[in-house]
Amino acid sequence: MEFNLVARISEDKNFFVDLIYVIYRVKTEYDTVVKLNFIGAISSEGVYRILVRLIDFLELNDQVNFTKISIRYEDLSDEVKKGYFINFSVGNFIGYSSIECMKYNLKTIFYNVDESYERYMEPNRMSFCSDRYALIELIKAISLDADSINDILYTENKRLYAKYLLSTSEADLLKSTMI
Repeated sequence: MEFNLVARISEDKNFFVDLIYVIYRVKTEYDTVVKLNFIGAISSEGVYRILVRLIDFLELNDQVNFTKISIRYEDLSDEVKKGYFINFSVGNFIGYSSIECMKYNLKTIFYNVDESYERYMEPNRMSFCSDRYALIELIKAISLDADSINDILYTENKRLYAKYLLSTSEADLLKSTMI
């Protein structure tokens, strides 16, 4: 099972440790090996060194990989695209990268990075993990029945992606107001 995070390694993204912790917990408590790919440039050598030290300390060297360069979604290998893509969210709020991930029909999972928004999150959406424990539970569920979970993720992702598209009339109205 392979998970991917497309993001540069920098100081303004301080939730990488959460994902390393999740991989460690899944390995030690559930005897499930999960690989994690950090796909993005190293913008902060200090943050990168801390992550590598933690990975080494937790003995996850074979499970965590850094590309050290940015790679666009459409340029990712087919093998990487078969994996799951974790995107940071603030409650139900997602960024452009998440929308782009769904555009390419990748199995997209959202990880909430702000505890104060947990209570505002829509219940019963598998693709949104309110905290690291919810992400651990999702990984366990995938390991037990990947086909069913994949179907749910694809369905939720398609519905969410559709909300970000303009209808023809909305697009025409927008164009007419811009001209």
